[in-house]
Amino acid sequence: VEAAERQAVSGTLVRLVDVDLDPFRHRLLLDRGADAGIRRGDGLLDAQGVVGQVSAVGPTTAFAILITDPNHALPVEVSRNGIKSIAYGTGDATRLLLPNLPLNVDLQVGDRLLTTAVGGRFPAGVPVAEVIAVERPTDAAFAQVHARPLSGLARNRELLAVRQIQWIGPPEPVSARAPPPPASDEDS
Repeated sequence: VEAAERQAVSGTLVRLVDVDLDPFRHRLLLDRGADAGIRRGDGLLDAQGVVGQVSAVGPTTAFAILITDPNHALPVEVSRNGIKSIAYGTGDATRLLLPNLPLNVDLQVGDRLLTTAVGGRFPAGVPVAEVIAVERPTDAAFAQVHARPLSGLARNRELLAVRQIQWIGPPEPVSARAPPPPASDEDS
């Protein structure tokens, strides 16, 4: 049995000031910036999952790109079987695309996609999306998998900007921990 990995994560609450859902870019303006500890690359989460990541930072505000932006890509893992892929934004606020998967890939409608922590933008295991369609065209080399983001995306008022600050490693087994030193006679 593999031990679960432990991760240290730092977070800052931010509010949405403005939303841009142009088909060619899905961006947010946030009310906090570098003065509040926000950094470029910080991940953005809501209560349901991944929203996006910070793309530019000023002293008091920051811009973020949504996971549905056509220029966004996010490493994901299928919770049911551990298959890894990349979820790409499509410019449609209701859909992500996982292209370039083999035709025989073991994915089903309803499978949950989670973050992998690859790249250090998000802690591992945060919900991203749910598979809504798996197309296996007979005239293509790859399956096309479509997924629906689980987060509220631009419908949120507040988000959590997170940063994975270090990997702590697997928990140490209780038997491997050093026993406390014996009490000396002087302590009594």
